[in-house]
Amino acid sequence: MLRWRAAIVVAVLAALIGACAAPSQSADPSEGRPRVVSSAYGPVTITGSVHRVVALSADWLGTMLAVGAPVVGYRTDGPASSMPAAPWLQNTLPDSAVRLTGELDTARIAALRPDLIVAPTWLVTRAIGDRLAELAPTVVGDDSGVGTRSGSWERDLATAGTALGRDVGPLRDSLDNQIRATAAAHPDAAGKTFAIGVAGGGGQLAVTSSPDASTAKFLGALGLHLVEIPGATGLRTILSAENARILDSAYLLIMGSTTATSATVRTFTAGRPPTSPTLEADLPLLNAFNIPDASSIPVLLHHLDDVLPA
Repeated sequence: MLRWRAAIVVAVLAALIGACAAPSQSADPSEGRPRVVSSAYGPVTITGSVHRVVALSADWLGTMLAVGAPVVGYRTDGPASSMPAAPWLQNTLPDSAVRLTGELDTARIAALRPDLIVAPTWLVTRAIGDRLAELAPTVVGDDSGVGTRSGSWERDLATAGTALGRDVGPLRDSLDNQIRATAAAHPDAAGKTFAIGVAGGGGQLAVTSSPDASTAKFLGALGLHLVEIPGATGLRTILSAENARILDSAYLLIMGSTTATSATVRTFTAGRPPTSPTLEADLPLLNAFNIPDASSIPVLLHHLDDVLPA
């Protein structure tokens, strides 16, 4: 299992993220004007400046922190939202921000006095969204799912920029340039396939199986394309240990486990060709690969640089 490196590497990654976030800190002249944002349950109008943001998923948290949003409360993914924020967010997450764990509690969110709430559809139904909208304008991503999703980091970034009334163009351009630089550094990956999966209990493996998944779009920008899973439907497909051998055909395999044990991962990675790179990720990193956001992309590129041949 890939472990986080020493503090110096964390500092380097934090510096990369900080460098990307810097252009987004300044307010756009439209910040104080009404803005209309697309949302799963209908357009949302935001009036005035945003000073207190509650982000109800890891990818929305990363996106908001990347643009310098004033986050006062957040929720991460995982069982009962028990996972802390990813390590690369620790330097940008305000100490005063409240982590919301357990069942979604609108009373706790109300106590944070938000003026903007961002959330995924897998957590916030229309009924819950209506209750949250009584507290503050609530933007619900219209393409999110548990563990994987469609859409793209670019669209989330644009949504954040519109909601906050900020120019996110420099940040988007900086991330695009980093992606292009990584692609140029690993030309052998162009045109090859990748697979990404999470091993769970009972010897099963959940793999991304749709080119519409956000991770497929992100890795597609590096020249990689998703390995074909026969009979797959939807964004994710469950494979047994026997059927998982189809993943051996993937040039790049990104693998992690909900049980955080390397032995579970090795069940699926054993027997792969030595020339095919394998990235064993802990759960925060694996979640970031499944749903890339503006904060995690520099981290993901760093790990890809480590495993892909130059």
